[in-house]
Amino acid sequence: MHTMKFLERILLGGGMHLVRYFFFAGGAYLLFYVIFRQSWWTKKIQAAFPGSAQIKREIAYSLLSILMFVAVFTGVTLMTYAGYTRVYLDFGAHSVGYFIFSVLLMIVWHDTYFYWTHRLLHLKRFARFHRLHHRSHNTTPWTSFAFHPVEAFIQAAFVPVILVSVPLHPAAVAIVITWQMVFNVTGHLGYEIFPVWFHRSRVGRLFNTSTHHNMHHRYAGANYGLYFNLWDRVMRTNHPGYEQTYLESAEKMYGKSGEPAAEPVTSTAS
Repeated sequence: MHTMKFLERILLGGGMHLVRYFFFAGGAYLLFYVIFRQSWWTKKIQAAFPGSAQIKREIAYSLLSILMFVAVFTGVTLMTYAGYTRVYLDFGAHSVGYFIFSVLLMIVWHDTYFYWTHRLLHLKRFARFHRLHHRSHNTTPWTSFAFHPVEAFIQAAFVPVILVSVPLHPAAVAIVITWQMVFNVTGHLGYEIFPVWFHRSRVGRLFNTSTHHNMHHRYAGANYGLYFNLWDRVMRTNHPGYEQTYLESAEKMYGKSGEPAAEPVTSTAS
């Protein structure tokens, strides 16, 4: 293994994690909490805006989480060089259909992995690791990676577990990691961006809304899923007030007609 090439891969991987985090989390924060803060404040799922102390804490722990992700990425790279994973670099080694299938498989696998490890982290024995993330009762985009290092490791471990089991191209892994970042930011956004028509559609009802995870932070004992509302339905862990709260949140954002809600003329939000 060429040392310089290995270090370049690690630096590139770490840089990509940072860029994704600040692009998606920072971009969402800039849009919803800075540029349109005054005109959109009445549309928040929870009315209050988190203070600066929470924002600073979330960014600090998110950066620590990214260091843990890079450590796991380093381990995966070493495992790949040693031949312990089933990563393939030649795109032609498998069909395009398999590539698409592998992306979907990873998403379904990660959703299942997340639900059950999330339930585990809510058990009394492990709750101390998850408590830090739940200090943010009223979430922001920065909350998305604000984990205890142990939880950050658990969240990242889904990648090496599947890499030793299934042939995967690095591009497929990158797509899924970007997907989870987008969905993670959406879940912690603090605003409901899924309109009612989509939520009630055949495809839309499969997905969790922004309200779904916001309620998990607010009430803790329900709504454990990440992407899909499958395991919460099967295990009956959806919050009983979820659908009603979702409708109220969606109406704040889009109005009862489904069109964007009217902007208030002035605001006294701080």
